[in-house]
Amino acid sequence: MAKKRNNPFRGRVGAHSKREKAGASYGYLSLPSDISVFKETPGSIVRFDILPYTVTDKKHPDKTTIGDFTIAGKGDVWYRRPFKTHRNVGNDTVLCLGSFGLPCPVCEERNRLVNQDGATDESKALKSSNRQLYVIAPIAEKVGEADWKKLDGKPQLWTISHAMFQKMLKAEIDLDEDYEIFADLEEGLTLEVRFSSETIGGGQPFSMASRIDFKERKKQYSDSLMDSMPDLDSIIKDSALTYEALKDKFYEIDESEEEEEAPEEETREEEEEEEEEKEEKPKKKGKGKKKEEPEEEEEEEEEDEEDEEDACVACGGSGKNSRGKVCRICKGTGKKPGAEKEETKSDNKCPAGHVFGKDCEDHPECDECDGALWEECYDLKTGGDK
Repeated sequence: MAKKRNNPFRGRVGAHSKREKAGASYGYLSLPSDISVFKETPGSIVRFDILPYTVTDKKHPDKTTIGDFTIAGKGDVWYRRPFKTHRNVGNDTVLCLGSFGLPCPVCEERNRLVNQDGATDESKALKSSNRQLYVIAPIAEKVGEADWKKLDGKPQLWTISHAMFQKMLKAEIDLDEDYEIFADLEEGLTLEVRFSSETIGGGQPFSMASRIDFKERKKQYSDSLMDSMPDLDSIIKDSALTYEALKDKFYEIDESEEEEEAPEEETREEEEEEEEEKEEKPKKKGKGKKKEEPEEEEEEEEEDEEDEEDACVACGGSGKNSRGKVCRICKGTGKKPGAEKEETKSDNKCPAGHVFGKDCEDHPECDECDGALWEECYDLKTGGDK
């Protein structure tokens, strides 16, 4: 492949991929009104071009200095925007503020819980997920045995889990550095991606890139197209909540809730005071009173032991987390998930069929794994070292 000019991707994508650590709905993204979103179909083959954009975030996650040049620095041309999400925050998926180098209250709480109690179900549920945002021009699509369908080729936004596409793209570039110019406007390549249809634990099918082929483009683009490319950094930043807003959403705090909780606090304090007064009053001695109290205490101890066995390990059976909110693991029941069913450790296996506690992060399905199950598998593999 002949070198036509000083290509902004040559020597950079490959260099960055060698340093890169391998690791829906779009309700959490605030999208521009003038661009649509592409969604791949599980079991399809899609031909598309990945188009570059101009980096505006000086803390871009891919920013790296290698030798005399910078990768993904402010003002540089780049092809993707990595970001992280947290699931089940106020029943929503939200952007992790660490996506652009800012403190994140969800991550802070997770770290606090791990430092305090180790890896518990509650802290495991707060793990962030890695995703990528691209601008692509879809050219054609083939679903199952149907014929190829021509697409309009207009730029669209595309987001997908890191492990479902970027991991394989990195592997292909590592094998052949000529492919690293795929996103260049004037010398780029068309990607033909085969998406397999995958499921985990009987859930909805999702797409995973099972093969990527690089083909010569039938038509290249003009550099002037850069002027109309969406700013992926701004899309991510504009979609994020502020630290305080995310904190309130995470802890489900609002003014009406605080006002409603105040009387409950007062009532609880009054009840505690009454109990203390009862304990302080001297008990009258009665003649011929049967000594049944020790037996009652033994029965209560036996009941407590049974309750402890079924108690949620995240909240200790209280139904509330350390902040006094409904426990996210047991949903306020105080019971550990599945306590009503007899379960054994042998039931706790990898839902994708891999070796639990050994194959963690070695397969694309790991990125879609439940947070708590993933953490347990990771801890078994690493011995608890993060």
